[in-house]
Amino acid sequence: PLLRGPPASLATMAPLALRVGDRVRLRGLAARPELNGRLGQVLRLVKESGRYKVALEGEVGDASLSLKDDNLEVLPTYGEALARSALDARLRVPGPVLDASSSSPSSSSRGSPSGLRTVHILGATTWELGLQYAAFREDAALRPGDAVVLSGLSARPELNGARGVAVRWFPEKGRWKVELESHTCEAGFVLKPENMQPLPVYRYEGFEGPWLQDGDWHCVRGCKVYGPDGEMVEDIEVLGADAFAMTLEGQRLEARLEAEGQRLLWSDGDIWVRPPLHEQALVQVVLVGPELPDEYPEGELRFLGAWPEPGVAVACFRGRYEAFASSPGFVRAELAVLAHPGLCLGGVSPGLFEWAPALRALAGGGLSGGEADPRAPELCVCLGAEPYAEGEWLGDGLYDPQVLRAFGFEILAPVARSSLGCRAPEHPTCGWHLWASSLAFRWPPGAQLGSEEDWLWRGYFNARRTRAELPRFRFRPAAPEHRPPALAELEARRAAREAGGDEEDAAAAAEEQELACVTAMEWVGITVATAWSRGGGATPAAAAAAGATAAAEEFADRTRSRPLPPGQEHVVAAGASEVAARVAALLRNGPGTPTGGAPATATAAAAAAAVAAVAVFEALAQEALWNRSGSLDPDMVGHLVNGALKCAEKANVQLSPGLASAVGGRATEAYERLRGPSRPPVGCLGEEFQRFVEGVCDSAGVGDAGLRKAIGEAVVANLDLAIPALGGREAALRLSLKMHDAPPCRKVAS
Repeated sequence: PLLRGPPASLATMAPLALRVGDRVRLRGLAARPELNGRLGQVLRLVKESGRYKVALEGEVGDASLSLKDDNLEVLPTYGEALARSALDARLRVPGPVLDASSSSPSSSSRGSPSGLRTVHILGATTWELGLQYAAFREDAALRPGDAVVLSGLSARPELNGARGVAVRWFPEKGRWKVELESHTCEAGFVLKPENMQPLPVYRYEGFEGPWLQDGDWHCVRGCKVYGPDGEMVEDIEVLGADAFAMTLEGQRLEARLEAEGQRLLWSDGDIWVRPPLHEQALVQVVLVGPELPDEYPEGELRFLGAWPEPGVAVACFRGRYEAFASSPGFVRAELAVLAHPGLCLGGVSPGLFEWAPALRALAGGGLSGGEADPRAPELCVCLGAEPYAEGEWLGDGLYDPQVLRAFGFEILAPVARSSLGCRAPEHPTCGWHLWASSLAFRWPPGAQLGSEEDWLWRGYFNARRTRAELPRFRFRPAAPEHRPPALAELEARRAAREAGGDEEDAAAAAEEQELACVTAMEWVGITVATAWSRGGGATPAAAAAAGATAAAEEFADRTRSRPLPPGQEHVVAAGASEVAARVAALLRNGPGTPTGGAPATATAAAAAAAVAAVAVFEALAQEALWNRSGSLDPDMVGHLVNGALKCAEKANVQLSPGLASAVGGRATEAYERLRGPSRPPVGCLGEEFQRFVEGVCDSAGVGDAGLRKAIGEAVVANLDLAIPALGGREAALRLSLKMHDAPPCRKVAS
C-alpha cells in the first residue's frame, strides 16, 4: 500500500483484486520505466485483450493506458483515510470561525483565504510516509492561472464538469473569476471556491505552467499568461516549442526557454525561473516525527522529489515538532494533523509528557515571554484510535479532547466518529481501529502561553481534575522525570537473574513484586502532588493530600477487578488506606521539598484526610461494584483508618493524641450514612465527601477554613466518584466486559 515501497513488515500483504474506479500504482513496466510509480484510476476492463484501461493522474487530455493486472497495484481505501478524516473534521468547523482565523497575510496572499497550502502531519512514521494525500488538493488554496474543474453548481448544472482557469480572487465577494475553456463569455464566471476543484499536473512541459520573477508568481496556461494578482491576463503568440511572444503596454516582448527548460529569458532582459517542484504543488505535506526512516537527516527538512500524486509535494522532518517549529525550514501550515497521538493512552501512558512541547508549539510557543506566535497553524485536527467503532469512547476519543482542553485549546469541532475508521492489519504497532475519531481545535486568539514548565504542569493539573463520566477511566500518567530509582534497580536485578539463568526464589520474587507495586503507586502520587503544586499553586498540605489519594486509588484500581472472597471484603480498602498513609508521609514536606514543607498540623490533616476518604470510598466502591450491600461493617472502616494512621505515625507524621480515634469515628459515621442501595449521583456524593474531609481536617486542628477547603477539594478531585455513585456499577461492568473483548492496543511489529 505504500507509495514509496513498503517496509519489510508490510511487504507480504496479499494483493487486492482490481475493480473499476480503483486507484492504482503502476509497476514493472519494462518498455516505459519512467511511468513506474505513477498513479492512475481503473476505467474499465477490455475483455478482448484482458487488459485494464487506466487513466493516469495529472495528465492533460486523454492519457489512458492499456495495462495488464500484473502491472497494477491497488492502493487500499484506507490509504486516503488520514487525509479525508482530517478534511471531514475541518468541514465540521463553523465557517465564520475558520474564515476569521485565515486572515493573516500568509494565507490571503495565496488567493482564497480558507484554502490549504501547507499541511503538517505530527507523529509521522514510515506508515504515514506510505499513505496518500491527494485528498488535500480538494481544499487547496488556488492561485491565478491554476486549472480547475467546476462541480456542485445547482443553478447552472450544465457547467458541472467544465474545465477552466482561476483568474482572480475577489476577497470582498469571497469568489473567484473563472475563464472556461469552451465558453465564449468574455466576462467569465464568478464562483465560490467550493464549486471549483483544482486540476493538478504531474509535470509541466515546455513553457506551460508556473514561473517566478523576483518572487512574483506568473502562470502560462494555453495561449495566455496570468499575472500574480490576477489583474494581468495577456494573450501570447506561440513561436515554437520553446518560445512565445506577447505585447505589453504596446511593446512586443519575446521569451525563450533556456537552462533545460528551467528559465525563460525575455527580450527586455527579464528572467523568469521555474519554481522548485514542491513550490509548484497545490499542497505541501510535511511529515514530522522522530520515528521517520533514518535516511532522512535528523533536524533537517527534506523534500522527497517527484511525489507520485500530482499536485502534492511531501517533505520529511525527522525530529519532534517543537524542533521543527524553531528550525529554519519551518513553514506555517493552514492545517496540522496529529496522527493517532495517544495523548493519554489508556489513561496511564506518558504520552502527555512526550507531546506537551509539541502542543505548545502548535499553540504558537515559538516566541519568548509566553506570547503566541502568529506562525501557529490556523487549525489543528486530532485523529484517534479506538478499540471499537461504536458505542462509548474508550480510547483516544475519551482522553484526547480532555487533554487538549486541559492545556487551554479551544475545541472547534467535538470528537466524532469517522466513517473511514477501520482496522489495518498491516499496521506494525496499532491493533485498534485507526482514524476512528476526529476533532478540530486551535489555540484561542490572544491567549497567553506562560513558561514551558507552567504549560506542562498546568495541563496535567487540569486534566487530572476533569472528572471522567465513565468509571475507572481516570487520567493518571506518571511523569518520567519522577520515576523512582528503586524501579530501575528492581528491573536491573530481574534482568541480571534472567541473563545468568539463576533460579528465582518464590518468596523473594513476591517481595520484589510487592515493592515494585508500592513504588509505582508512589510514582503516581509524586506526579499528582507535583501537578497540584506547580500546576495548581496548591499548598504543600493540599498537594500531599492529592498525591496520597491518587496513589491509593491507583493501587485500588489495579486490585478491584474481581470480587473478593467472603470475609475479605475489607482487603482492598485496607491496602489502599495504607498506601495513602505511606505516600502522605513521603510527601509531608511537599513534592520535591525535603525541608521547609507544611506545618505539622497541616501534614497530619493531609494524611488523615487522604486515609479516611480512601477507606470510606473503597468500602463504598466494593459494595457498589459487586452488589454486596452490608458486607462490610461500619466499625471495620473505622479500624482500617486507625491502622493506616498508625503506619503514618511510624513514618514520622506527627498526629495529635486521640486524632486517629476521632478520624476513625468520623469514617465510621460517613460510611454508615452513604452506604446502601440508595446511592447518590456523582455531584451529591462529591459534596458529601467534601464535608467529610473538611470535618477530618477540623479534627486535626486546622483552623484555617481556606486550607480545610483546599485539602478537601484535593482529595475529592482524586477520587473516582463515578464508581460508587448512582449507575456506576452498571457502567463499570458494561465497560469491563467490552474492554475485555477489545483487541490489543499496541502490537509488536513482525
